[in-house]
Amino acid sequence: MRCPRRTTLDIWSAVATTMGVVPEIAPYRATLLRELPNFDVRAFDRLGDYALATAYAHTRRSRDRESSAQLRARAERGLVLRQLLWKDVRTLVGRGLLPAGRLENLTGAVGFKNIANDLEILTGLLAENWSSVEGKCATTSAEVREGSALVVEIVRVLGLREQAPAGAGTTADRRARAFALFVGSYEKVRRAMEFILGDREDIDALIPSLYAVRNASRKRKAAKGPSAAETPAASGVTAPNPTSPSASATADPADVAPKSKEANKVVEPNKEAAAA
Repeated sequence: MRCPRRTTLDIWSAVATTMGVVPEIAPYRATLLRELPNFDVRAFDRLGDYALATAYAHTRRSRDRESSAQLRARAERGLVLRQLLWKDVRTLVGRGLLPAGRLENLTGAVGFKNIANDLEILTGLLAENWSSVEGKCATTSAEVREGSALVVEIVRVLGLREQAPAGAGTTADRRARAFALFVGSYEKVRRAMEFILGDREDIDALIPSLYAVRNASRKRKAAKGPSAAETPAASGVTAPNPTSPSASATADPADVAPKSKEANKVVEPNKEAAAA
């Protein structure tokens, strides 16, 4: 029975099953080593550790996804606010109510850092000259304060991400590696138990297939009906080939900065300032 190259499992169900299996198969260790002397006993001895390591890596990855989702949500709101503030500031500069100098430092509406940079410039310019522009534009003081707060939040999360330990790899990569090792070891142990026990034991009762656990979990969820809080593949992960020396990580959509639909329409700030 080969371990497939790609599979989607519910991590928590797989970990829970494994932690129940470990004490049940422990008495068979000596028999396994006697009948399969070349078997890599580390897969047997460390199976519980591999399961717990996968659970930990999954938790860390889930936290990072939440952080990325929050960052994207703030950046999306920041992008909308940046466009609104830019339109008002451009008009105010054209009427001579705001200085145009700092607008040359605007970097554009694409990318988290650029959004934060532009919001900082625009909100700072409005805040410093608020007494002169209040009531003369659609921008409100609440929007200026909101923009300043968004700058702090975006920069804070970006700073934490950039200061992550160098060379440690992403949480997605670490989770994929841990999961591949865990599933590969589980399948090795299960095949070994099938070999030494034959028909003497119900192998599915002693050490069930993780894929059977997955299917049972899906059937229970289907019977209950979808929950409003559930999202597709909330706790699933695509496992790479366990025999591969490395696990490839794919980009998370939440890690990509939003792009403005008007991005291509925005003229570079220094040219507009000059035109004004």
